[in-house]
Amino acid sequence: MKNGDSDPKTVKTPSPVPDQTEAPSSERKKSAPPEPRPASAAPKAPGHTPASGKGLIPHIPNGLAPPPLPSGDLWEQAQIEWQQTFDAVPDLLMVLDQKHRIRRVNRAMASLLKSSPRELVGRPCYEVVHRSSTPPPFCPHVQTLADGRDHSTELQELGRSLLETTSPIKDPEGRILGSLHVCRDITDMKQAQRSLEEALSLTQATLDSTADGILVVNRDGRIVSCNRKFRAMWHLPEDVIAAGDDDQALFLVMDQLVDPQGFLTRVRELYAHPEEESFDVLYFKDGRVFERFSQPQYLGGQIVGRVWSFRDVTARKQAEQELLKYRDRLESLVTERTNALVESEARFRTFFEEAPIGIGIYDRKGRLLAMNPAMEQTLGYTLEEYNKVGRALIHPEDLYRVTRLFVEMATGRRDSYTVEARAFHRDGRVIWSRAHLTRLKAKERNSWYALGLIEDITSEKKAQAEISAYQEKLRNLATELSLTEERERRQLADDLHDHVGQILALTQIKLGALRHEGLSPEAVTKVDEIRNLLGQVIRYTRSLTFELGLPILHDLGLEAAIEWLAEHLPPSDGPVITVYRDPHPKPLAEAATMLVFRLVREVLTNIIKHAQAKRVTVSLTRHKDKLHLKVADDGVGFDARKLASQLGKTRSYGLFSIKERLKPLGGQLKIFSRPGQGTQVDIILPLEPAAPGSSS
Repeated sequence: MKNGDSDPKTVKTPSPVPDQTEAPSSERKKSAPPEPRPASAAPKAPGHTPASGKGLIPHIPNGLAPPPLPSGDLWEQAQIEWQQTFDAVPDLLMVLDQKHRIRRVNRAMASLLKSSPRELVGRPCYEVVHRSSTPPPFCPHVQTLADGRDHSTELQELGRSLLETTSPIKDPEGRILGSLHVCRDITDMKQAQRSLEEALSLTQATLDSTADGILVVNRDGRIVSCNRKFRAMWHLPEDVIAAGDDDQALFLVMDQLVDPQGFLTRVRELYAHPEEESFDVLYFKDGRVFERFSQPQYLGGQIVGRVWSFRDVTARKQAEQELLKYRDRLESLVTERTNALVESEARFRTFFEEAPIGIGIYDRKGRLLAMNPAMEQTLGYTLEEYNKVGRALIHPEDLYRVTRLFVEMATGRRDSYTVEARAFHRDGRVIWSRAHLTRLKAKERNSWYALGLIEDITSEKKAQAEISAYQEKLRNLATELSLTEERERRQLADDLHDHVGQILALTQIKLGALRHEGLSPEAVTKVDEIRNLLGQVIRYTRSLTFELGLPILHDLGLEAAIEWLAEHLPPSDGPVITVYRDPHPKPLAEAATMLVFRLVREVLTNIIKHAQAKRVTVSLTRHKDKLHLKVADDGVGFDARKLASQLGKTRSYGLFSIKERLKPLGGQLKIFSRPGQGTQVDIILPLEPAAPGSSS
């Protein structure tokens, strides 16, 4: 019998997914509307196929299909509820038949297309969405009809970025009738991705502009990033860098070094102890000399890799070697007692005048007796001008330190010293200089003078300041990434609560109502099993929602959230946790608030698991512009000094990992404990400045 025929002995069951071309029930039937259902009532599953109906609906195996739906008012109400659920989905939904015609569309999709559902039904999707007369080459609907599988693609349509997924719709015999299209608006995500790419591009451009070679590797030893200077310094091919294989790069550079085994050993030691910082000097077979500095890379308070910085100091090392030679020679020349005084003086004068580094000779009062051309060029002053300016040449912030060192040498408490200080050039510029002064004996008894070697290190200081600024930017970026992650966790928790949790709860209620509709005992048993499984899913969803979103913290604030934590965290046989707090406001930044709550929870969890404590006290007080948080227990305690010596030498997330997470926020951690005498953990964090007009 054809679909349109009627059998006088059979009542045809209407489709549970009515075509939107059908008139609403209020137009087809003028009887009184059905009883309004509660808002919590769940719609019938859109995938159910009645025994005698045909339509664009997924096939459900017979073993899982529910019994036939009732006709009449209940069926009308089910259709209304199904449509309400279909329209309530925030994603863009559309059902197409084999000829690309729209059979169903929800309100979100109709709103984006600026039409009503009734106006869209029956029209080809490519005409409505893509504004074309034929399906586009990438059409996922065509692919789904061809292979019966799900397909996804990204679209740029209607001025938005969309992620579209198609799923086949089959009849009970497995024939493909059409497809279900689910589109999600990912415009904001794409914009955020572009912003991140721009920030990374700016960071890479900044690194490429530095004079040092920079290399970043992850915890697995794979190359994450490097700048052009690094590749040029180590003569590494582009394909090696692109492959990201640190071992291959190490193999290529070791042949360039004087001590390749020592180089490799130090690298392995740092990989074994990722928290350590390192500084050493590398000597190359071709005579080059590099300074190597390495420190861990942190993200969200955790070590995620290592940053290596290489500086070519070949010229400086050569100059230092020359300086040492010049100094030794000068001391020998000055102290040597020989009858060939004229010849020695001539040799000294030649060296003094032609030395590439500034040289000055001072008397015991600090007055400059002689200076060579290199020193005059460095400072811009002649000998007479230098002595006239005197101590005003030194920057006020460095004057006391420089004077104290000279006085200590003058009084015999030191024979030499090296100092880095700022000075004013004759043209008004502030320059950085490194001065090495040595006390030398004079021919006269109880007399001496000082030999000074002066080096201009302004460029070196500028490079150090740039590196510090880059490191600060990286720390700020890590903090912002941590905040973004927390906001995403909160949004995910809200979505779980508002959508998944509600749907699960409504499903459980509907199953509870279904078991009272005259089902067989076997069906009731299966319904109860499904309800029990749904209950477990609901409880897990609620636990996951709390863990991700921390609603107590965001709704009640830090202090109230810690009080809630003290009440609900310990088991029935666990310690009694008491919370004390003073009445003063304690404004904290969002990142600090979330970190403090998680740290307190971690400390309390450690106490419950390991301390064997009976009582725990948590106090929150304000001292000036700082928050003082103390967690004390009467448990077994431990040797804090022994564990402190191992700080940073473990990957665990225990007490001492807290210290690293507090650093980016300017916080401090102090631990007081002895075996058998309990433990006290002090956390100190700077508070946010009070708003104008508010009381502290």
